[in-house]
Amino acid sequence: MKTLISFYLTLIVLHCPCWAQLPPEQPNTCQLAVGDSPPETFEDCSTITTLDPLVPYTFYYTLTPSVIGSGTSWRGGLKIKVDAAASGAWGGFGFGPRMLGTDSVILLKCELGPGCPTGARIDGYKLTDYDPATKIPGSFQIQDFAAAVDSEDGSLVATFTVELPDSIEDLTKDPFTHIAAVGPVASDGSLRAHIGAAFPYDVVTTDLKSSSIPAATIGDVNDNLRAEASAATPAATAPNTTSPIPPLPTCSRTGGSVLASFSTCTTLGANVLTVHWNALSPDSFSPSGSSGGRNISIEFGLSGTISGNEWLALGFPATPGQMVGSTAQVLLPCVSESSPDICSPENFQQGAVLKDYFLGGKSSRAVAPPGQLAFSNVEARSDGSSNAQGKFTVSLPATSITNGQLNVLYAKGTLNPTTGLLQQHDTRGAASLDLASGAAISTTDTSAEAKKNAHAWLMVIGWTVILSGTVVARSFKNLGPIWFQIHRAMQVFGLICVLTAFILIFSALGGNKTTYTLHFNLGVAATTLGLVQLSALLFRPHLDSRYRRAWALGHHWIGRSAVLLAVANIYYGIINVKQVGSWAVISYSVVFGLILGAGILKESIDYLRLPPPALMKAQFANVDQEREAATAVKELQEPVTALRPNLAGQQQHRTDESKVGGGGSGSDVEQPRS
Repeated sequence: MKTLISFYLTLIVLHCPCWAQLPPEQPNTCQLAVGDSPPETFEDCSTITTLDPLVPYTFYYTLTPSVIGSGTSWRGGLKIKVDAAASGAWGGFGFGPRMLGTDSVILLKCELGPGCPTGARIDGYKLTDYDPATKIPGSFQIQDFAAAVDSEDGSLVATFTVELPDSIEDLTKDPFTHIAAVGPVASDGSLRAHIGAAFPYDVVTTDLKSSSIPAATIGDVNDNLRAEASAATPAATAPNTTSPIPPLPTCSRTGGSVLASFSTCTTLGANVLTVHWNALSPDSFSPSGSSGGRNISIEFGLSGTISGNEWLALGFPATPGQMVGSTAQVLLPCVSESSPDICSPENFQQGAVLKDYFLGGKSSRAVAPPGQLAFSNVEARSDGSSNAQGKFTVSLPATSITNGQLNVLYAKGTLNPTTGLLQQHDTRGAASLDLASGAAISTTDTSAEAKKNAHAWLMVIGWTVILSGTVVARSFKNLGPIWFQIHRAMQVFGLICVLTAFILIFSALGGNKTTYTLHFNLGVAATTLGLVQLSALLFRPHLDSRYRRAWALGHHWIGRSAVLLAVANIYYGIINVKQVGSWAVISYSVVFGLILGAGILKESIDYLRLPPPALMKAQFANVDQEREAATAVKELQEPVTALRPNLAGQQQHRTDESKVGGGGSGSDVEQPRS
């Protein structure tokens, strides 16, 4: 009986519909471990199957409300086996439907070393152009990131956090469109285009899920962000426009100084800028070799003298010593002619303002706010004369500090008050700040800068001389044989200058790839054509050679092409590379115009001195007649000249016979008859 009851109870339990409504508990498989860190759990993950099957690509994400503003904090992860496609490749995730204008996160493999302790690195990129030179690491800000090579299958793995301006509701109400791509890495570490089957890409649509994980369990990421955000809330302070700011060389400040709280300072350059901060203990920053899993907040102060429309700047480079890709805090005066876009009414009361800029290039328009780092507690002040100072708190990736050293840039220049654009700096440099001791070590390579300046001058001089030699060869041939000597001397001298400048710029770069790709390519092309012209000294056919005409044609047009490329590149360098101002463009244009004008004037004078057409025709007719007569005489003289040796031989033979007859008895010689 008991057995029968147990049987029926079992049937009831198994077939009761109430039990069928309870889904089996499914473990969350969206976990990702980076290096030795414990696995991190994400709200959702997806494997993109539309890429090449040989390139497994999985992305992970958790969406939570941003602690700053009304946007979304995207906690993401990537696992991409880029080595399955090719060694030295990258994998990317773009927050947008198309490449140009997209903010992206790029994961790539790197050589193990002090700068790459895990064999992989991850950076944020703002994709503004197809040119590899414009793909600058750090141009899109990512936080709390870590990257490594998976020990099991060799995939590249990474976690990161980015702040998106859209709310979670906006991100999840419609399918989210993003980009997945894999591409090659050049030998210099720059990103190359994803072209060919080995480097696939795709535009992917995903239905995002909002986070169901309690905020307290998401991890330390948002906790740290909340702590930083609460600490970053600026306290309301009343403006102080009357407190003087004494220009003391020490770190102490009195009165209403915004720098009174700092204990350490150092002066950069020749009194260009003084940087202030509170000395940090070694425990305050991550040791060398950190994977970059957290950010460090540091408060800095700036002080210096600015007059008129001058500015001072302290920059935080994405690459040590490199301006492009950096974020800078710029201390600007707020005077009557300052643009309202730069200075608010409160800034005008303070007399100065601090603004963060992203240095996207070396042109004025490529340097614009805002920067790519998080700043807080920003304030600035001027005493109404030339002394200005300010302070701010910046959140820096832990990887930017190595052995307590922080690389910075500093500069001083002028501002266009109408447009608000920063003009090229008059003074600049790079330094490494010791955050613990307060010391600073200059890292500016003055020899490299001198080589770059010498390169520019030698290129301008060399190609100007070559241009002059080209004009001599075209317009001054009626000077006689001396024109060729002048032409050859000028071309050789100019080419020596060009080759010297070519060597100097490679020495100055020190193996680094220039960001001015067009300038580099034009320079290489012009110099190569100039070297080809050296063949004129070695392989010039004789005047009566049948190859002379073809050689002359090639010599002329190769030379002209080289000069045209060089002149265009000089203008490009003046405007986009050196950016020395309109005076340089005008000056070179005057020199260029004078050289061309001299050639045109010489040819015009020669043309005006020619005889009238009828006389020229008669002269040409006389020349043709003289040429025909000379040819006829030559033809008549040729058989005569050919007969002369025979006649001379016969005459000599007769003379010899006469001599023989006169020396004998005379019996063999015919005597004349009487």
